[in-house]
Amino acid sequence: MNRHLRLLIIAIGTILMIAGLWFFRQIVVYIIISVVLSIIGRPLVTQINRIKLFGKNLSTAFGAAVTLTLFWFVFILIFYNLIPLLAYETKHLAEIDYTTVVVQLQQPIFKLKDLLQHYGINLNYLDTTVYFREKLESLMSINLLPGMVSGITGTIKELGIALFSISFFTFFFLKDHLLFKSIVMAVVPDRYVGEVEVIMNKNRKLLTRYFVGMLIDVFAVFSVVTIGLLIIGISVENAVLCGAIVGFLNIIPFIGSWIGGGIAIIINYLDVVTTSPDTNGLLIVVGILLTILVAKLLDDAFFQPIIYSTSVNAHPLEIFAVILMAGSFSGIWGMILAIPTYTVLRVVAKEFFGNFKLIRKLTKNI
Repeated sequence: MNRHLRLLIIAIGTILMIAGLWFFRQIVVYIIISVVLSIIGRPLVTQINRIKLFGKNLSTAFGAAVTLTLFWFVFILIFYNLIPLLAYETKHLAEIDYTTVVVQLQQPIFKLKDLLQHYGINLNYLDTTVYFREKLESLMSINLLPGMVSGITGTIKELGIALFSISFFTFFFLKDHLLFKSIVMAVVPDRYVGEVEVIMNKNRKLLTRYFVGMLIDVFAVFSVVTIGLLIIGISVENAVLCGAIVGFLNIIPFIGSWIGGGIAIIINYLDVVTTSPDTNGLLIVVGILLTILVAKLLDDAFFQPIIYSTSVNAHPLEIFAVILMAGSFSGIWGMILAIPTYTVLRVVAKEFFGNFKLIRKLTKNI
């Protein structure tokens, strides 16, 4: 076959494959998570399989079931400790007298009005006290509850489907570590089996390092934020809850920790001004901002370069550009999935298009 025609067929096939993966991206995410969990849990399955009972080794199915149960135990343990904190904070926010909050905000609001008036922006027509009280009350209004309940119900439904699907895939990938490879090889033409096997082996190592590193990053940010909030006087319950929120949202590149920081400010500011009116709420806000800033600087300077650059062997500038493009194309989900997707595409490009100068440059470290 003509070399150029072969490259064209491969390129079209790759584009169609990417389109298919994007269309079924939710299922693809479930499978990727399951494969990573199976790789993490495989050593435990192997150890369990070596145990002899009545002269016979325990089956891999039993080892897979035990390992999956252990994953579930860790998952439930985390949420068992976080859900009560979240439920309590939600109940507390619903019971707040927002007039008290507005009174606390009056002085900084008046200062802001004076500052804006100095620059020619006149807000004297606006009764800021009434305005902010109405906005805060409407934010937590009972009218929002049906939408909130509907949103929570939908989220629980999606989470249930995700957990069941991931558990189902993970069990069989743990039971047979060659299953995923066999499924892929079954649809690959014989002439490309060698290249695809290399691609799968490289991607398995890179993605495993990436996802394990991401979990470490989440825990590191959680620890830094929790300790920082405790230092500035936030209660243990709120510190742990807010640390978990910031750590989890930090999987969204660049903006995730700031979104989590905004939630932490709202929770703790409202908590402080309603339970301890004599406390300066703005100091709490400044303390939380400094905590998030320190966590973000540590994450950007130490944690993420190790995870995003070292784990997938890509330049930080390259990673930054890919995340921005993915975010422009598909929002937050695009930003979250940008690095794993780019990693897979780089390995595929190296194997099939390695003779191009640009591809050699982008994939020289993998």
